[in-house]
Formats: sequence, structure tokens, C-alpha cells
Amino acid sequence: MLKGTIRQNRRFGRFSISQELLDDADASMMLKFMANFIVLRCECNYSYNEMDYQAYSELFEPVPTNQQMPKYRVIVHDVLVKEDGGGSHREYDHITVEKIKG
Repeated sequence: MLKGTIRQNRRFGRFSISQELLDDADASMMLKFMANFIVLRCECNYSYNEMDYQAYSELFEPVPTNQQMPKYRVIVHDVLVKEDGGGSHREYDHITVEKIKG
């Protein structure tokens, strides 16, 4: 766990979520996913049909003062859970982030 304030730690980053995922994803999975972030700004990007986020997260690298927030690719890892009746469903497991170069 980090000590200090959000501003002191400076673990800021940008990422996007497609509108399709927001429309189709299970609400409990999205709540677990978004619990990794403190959203500082969110904007609808109509041209790409996605939501663009600026956020703080312990998953992001610290950003030096006076530098722009890097863009990250957020990868959701889920697991297939088999049900007693023979069916199955997917559940959120964890996420990883990759910094996008350029």
C-alpha cells in the first residue's frame, strides 16, 4: 500500500473503455474492475465510440511533474467458472496494465 497523497504519488494514467463493453459487461464485474481506479476525468469520445478516462491507480507508474499522463491498455483477466447444472460463466479475476508507447 502506498503512503502519501494522490498528488504526491502521481500515479496518473489515461485509458479507454469501449461503449460496447460498457453496454454488455456484467455490472458486478465492472464494479470490481473500476475499484482499481480513482477517476479524475471521464469523457465520451463519440468518434471512437468509447469512454476516455484519466485516473489515479496503484497499477500506473509515477508521472514526473510537468509531464503528460501516459496512455495505458487495461487488460481484464477473467476465469471460467463451471456451474453445478453443467453451465458456466465468466468472473473477473484481476487486471494488468501496459503502457502504450507514442
